[in-house]
Amino acid sequence: MINRWGRMGRHALVAMAVAAVFMVVGTSALAQTYTPTPPPNVLDLSTNTPGPGGTFEGRGCGFEPGSTVTVTIGGQNVGTIVVGADGCAVGTMTAPSTPGTYTVCYTGVTPTGSSQQLCNTITVSSSQPATSTVPYTGTRNLIMIAIVGASLLLVGTVLVVTFRRRRIPV
Repeated sequence: MINRWGRMGRHALVAMAVAAVFMVVGTSALAQTYTPTPPPNVLDLSTNTPGPGGTFEGRGCGFEPGSTVTVTIGGQNVGTIVVGADGCAVGTMTAPSTPGTYTVCYTGVTPTGSSQQLCNTITVSSSQPATSTVPYTGTRNLIMIAIVGASLLLVGTVLVVTFRRRRIPV
């Protein structure tokens, strides 16, 4: 059957096979965990409304890799975090047990040697559950999936147009 299609048909089959391989390889990455990297000088919190005694995560970037960042909640030192190779300090914290508004701060050294303090505000409310973290369920590969789909549509269109022009009379 490939001989009947001719040279263009073989090229179309190869193109579809390559597109199928890219589609399989591209979709295998969908199961990866997505952790957005906030820009430097921003303290990103998993929630700004934890319940009393609930846990939440913080992520602040722009620090010297391997250095130590001091964490404070409401002016009280609650611990330290070692900065990762990407310059981001990521840690899990426990909210105060008393309802109110608190400032969470990461204080450390930047790669240039200057001091940096990143802060954000949380509001502890007695009406919030103790833990309120929501998993990420999106995808970063949506653009690749759209490109592969558009490519397959284009290949199909080329095949249809080619075979209609080269129709062999019976």
